[in-house]
Amino acid sequence: MTSDAVEPTLTGLRVLEQLHVGRHVNVYDVWSEERGCRCIAKTLRPDRPRDDKSVRDLMAEGRLLSRLTHPHIVRLYEMIRDPIPVVLLETLSGHTLSSLIDEHERLPVRDVLHLGLHLTSAIGYLHCQGWLHLDLKPSNVVADGGRAKLIRSVPCAATGTPQARHRHPRVFVPGAGARTPFGSGRRRLGDRWLALRGPRR
Repeated sequence: MTSDAVEPTLTGLRVLEQLHVGRHVNVYDVWSEERGCRCIAKTLRPDRPRDDKSVRDLMAEGRLLSRLTHPHIVRLYEMIRDPIPVVLLETLSGHTLSSLIDEHERLPVRDVLHLGLHLTSAIGYLHCQGWLHLDLKPSNVVADGGRAKLIRSVPCAATGTPQARHRHPRVFVPGAGARTPFGSGRRRLGDRWLALRGPRR
């Protein structure tokens, strides 16, 4: 962590490194005393006042991830609500696809096909659950031990029958904790359309 960074106090977790600073949430490499291993912790920024909306969004993300079981989607270990809300995820030892592209400029066709099969498997699974991922990009994919994994606010489960889910797939907008059927609550941003979150349940 940088010298001026405020280190959070997380019960049962020892912060090893600050990995990302977000607008409301930070990401840390931590050591879990209970598990005896490294994990990834997403928690509220310790240098800002506690924000109820950010807490709700973080917990909503954790609840969604808890319903997903797929080998190519990052795995949730635990949700901690008190005293500080934390979403605890598995640690991936590989590199993001964006860093690999920066290093090699062009990846071998065989590797691209291999990673592509993994990603289409994960995206297909999400679609079967009635969700669309609207932030699929190289920086949100990690190549870990020859496997591609989706990271960063992955969408998860929806309610209703499979037929209803396919008729009205839900949309996940990163940071919005989406609960909105695709096609409702839209706003035009330049020449792009993004679905916005509807009323909370």
